Amino acid sequence: MSHRLDVFPASRDHVARAPVPTMVGPWQLLQLLGQGQWAEVYRSQPRQGGPGEADYAVKVLKPQFQEDPLAIGLLQREAEVAGEVRHVHLTSVLSHHTHAAPYYLVSPYLVGVSLREALHQAERLAVPHALWVARQVAEALDALHCHGWRHADVKPENILVGPNGHTTLLDLGLAERPRDAACDDIIKGSPAYWSPETCQDDQRVGLASDIYSLGVTLFESLTGRCPFVAEGAAAMAAAHVDESPPDPCALAPWVGLRVAGLLRDMLAKRSAARPSARQLIDRLIDLEIETLPERIPA
Repeated sequence: MSHRLDVFPASRDHVARAPVPTMVGPWQLLQLLGQGQWAEVYRSQPRQGGPGEADYAVKVLKPQFQEDPLAIGLLQREAEVAGEVRHVHLTSVLSHHTHAAPYYLVSPYLVGVSLREALHQAERLAVPHALWVARQVAEALDALHCHGWRHADVKPENILVGPNGHTTLLDLGLAERPRDAACDDIIKGSPAYWSPETCQDDQRVGLASDIYSLGVTLFESLTGRCPFVAEGAAAMAAAHVDESPPDPCALAPWVGLRVAGLLRDMLAKRSAARPSARQLIDRLIDLEIETLPERIPA
C-alpha cells in the first residue's frame, strides 16, 4: 500500500538552475533551490564529489549581504539553534562557516516542496493530510520549546513536505528565547502569521506565539485562506489583536467541529489559553486517528 501524497511532488527541480556551477568554500553549487531576502539555497556537492553526491543543500548569504551584521547574525543564529536542538522534523545543519566570509550553512538535501507550493497547486489539503503535516510541525516546535527556543516564523514557506508526507520545519534564523516584550523586535516574521502578542509592544512574546502561527497555517491548509485578510502590516496587526477568526466550518464544512474547536484554541487571543506544543500533539494525534480511514483508504 502506498502512502504517497500526490499533491506533494517528489522534487523542486522546476526551480531555476544556477547558470554556471560556482564554488563556496569546498562546496560546488549546482542548482538553485530557493531564495529569501538575504540568502540563497543551492543543491550542492563537495568539491571532490563524484556523480550522485549532490545530496547537500548549502544556504549562502547573497553577495550584497556578506558584510551585513543582521544577515550574518541570522545565519549564526540558525547554526546555533540547529546545533542545540535536533529532531527528525526540524531542519538540521551538518556544518557551517559563520565566523568570516563567505557565510554559509550545510544541510542534508531534502526532497519535497514547501507547504506554500503545495497549497498553490491544490488550494487546500484534505483534512487528514493537513492534520498530519501540522502534527509533525508541532513535534518540531515541541523540541524547540523544550530547549527554550521559539521558532518565531512558522508559515507555509518554512514547512517542507516530502513525497511520502514527511514534514520538516525550516529556517531557524529568527528563532529566539522568549522575552518580556516584543517592542524591540527588529524582524517579526510574516504579518499574516503574527500572534496578537507580537503586535503589541507591552506584551510578552512566549512559546505560545508559535502555536498561534501554526494555527493560522493549519486554518489556511484546511480552508484555502488565512483567517485574517488585510492590506498592510498595521491593518493585519489590528486584525490579529481585535478581530475574531471566521468559523472554518462556514468556509469548509468538511473540517468538522472537533478540528474547528482545535483551531479556535490555537488562535486564542490570550496566549495562556492556547495549548502547549505537547498538548497540541496529543490532540492532533487523536484527530489523526479519527480521520485515518480518509488518509489511507482500505
